[in-house]
Amino acid sequence: MNTEEREFKTQNSCGHEYKEDEFVIFQILTDVFDTTAYQVDFFAQVPGSNVSTSTDSPSHIGCCHILPHSLNQGLGSFVLVITDSVTRRPIGELTGEYLVVTPLPLRTDMKISFPSEWRNKWQGLDVGHRGSGVSFGSDNERAHVRENTIASLRAAGEGGADLVEFDVQLSKDLVPIIYHDFYVVLSAQRKNANSSSVEKLALNSSTGDTGACVNGGEDGQELLDVIKVPVKDLTFHEMQDLKLYHVKEGQSKKKTFFLHDSEPDHQPFPTLAHALEVIDPSVGFNIEIKWTMLVGDGSYELNNPLDINTYVDTILGVVLRSARSRIIVFSCFHPDVVSALRLKQNKYPVIFLTQGITKRWPQYKDPRCHNVTMGTHHAISASLLGLSVNTEDLLRDDSQVKFVKDSGLMVWCWGIEGNDPANVKHLKRLGVQAVINDKVVQQSTKHESIFLIEARRAAS
Repeated sequence: MNTEEREFKTQNSCGHEYKEDEFVIFQILTDVFDTTAYQVDFFAQVPGSNVSTSTDSPSHIGCCHILPHSLNQGLGSFVLVITDSVTRRPIGELTGEYLVVTPLPLRTDMKISFPSEWRNKWQGLDVGHRGSGVSFGSDNERAHVRENTIASLRAAGEGGADLVEFDVQLSKDLVPIIYHDFYVVLSAQRKNANSSSVEKLALNSSTGDTGACVNGGEDGQELLDVIKVPVKDLTFHEMQDLKLYHVKEGQSKKKTFFLHDSEPDHQPFPTLAHALEVIDPSVGFNIEIKWTMLVGDGSYELNNPLDINTYVDTILGVVLRSARSRIIVFSCFHPDVVSALRLKQNKYPVIFLTQGITKRWPQYKDPRCHNVTMGTHHAISASLLGLSVNTEDLLRDDSQVKFVKDSGLMVWCWGIEGNDPANVKHLKRLGVQAVINDKVVQQSTKHESIFLIEARRAAS
């Protein structure tokens, strides 16, 4: 995968000439997946010659076979024995990863295709991060409305955001809910008062009477035992019924209170369907699909046993049934998830999220996540709308904006550097089409979504 080879094409009779450390993707389309096996042939080329120009045909040295039962998951890996083409003896191994994308189990059509409208139509968009901003950051940066709630999404829309960005993942009973973190802190009764198996979390029973976020003090605290559990292990009913707290509250051992915290629209874990129903349709949605990533050290952010097709299909089903005319853009950090989102439908554009080169977070293992260049190659190969790049990386090397745009892609950005108005102005001047930040309400000068303005003009 490079600048010259980043779009799928039919291979020649002797296949692709593999170079050491090269990232190669093969794509196969079939309508009889369950009964189709694949033969992988290996050829040896004379050193120094080129497959495409040499008159000497490469020699066939061996092959291996991928049987249907080997591809029994949406995402997986395999190790296959390569056998000699003459003696049939083992001569090596082929190690690879695979993605199986199945058709969306819904009837769709091509009446509307928003990806074709996005290229140059909308520029300089303001996107509210998790609605009106992160609410569990540093004291001077965090929003005063709980992030990823109906109230936060609505406040951003009413404050002038063109779109609101929020995170969607599935509950145990496969309900798409809006929440960022993979884990929550669960209040639990301790069986043994002297046990140290769980932490104590000091929670203040008073809620305060100001709009600012207030941490519980030393007086009147109620000591609760808590454990950290994955969001995916809780049903939607349990999310509504149990005492659940943000991971940051577990780390600080203090409850964070927000104004109107007890009101329904301020509660965490709203469903995606509810947000589509109650948020003004002129407010666009940037729906980030949460999916576990493999980190460079070999660890996963989360052990997610769900099939990728079930996961993506469930979320797409809710959107396709309930979105109506709303502008929607999907995004995800996982390169295979964005590929699946794009292959399954053509109604909504898809953007590849990348942290690029950063000092803040560990690098993901997949080479497509390592930098803007590889992210661009992947976005083109998967026919995506563009990249949403960590602002830290764009400010480190702003020539990357031109590189992505010259490749025919849109450039969005996200990150705390985008909370600085000077940076926002600089990035938009460079041609960044959308800036996701926590300060949209405070910084917006237009106070209306561009989509609302367009709808008003169309109706007049």
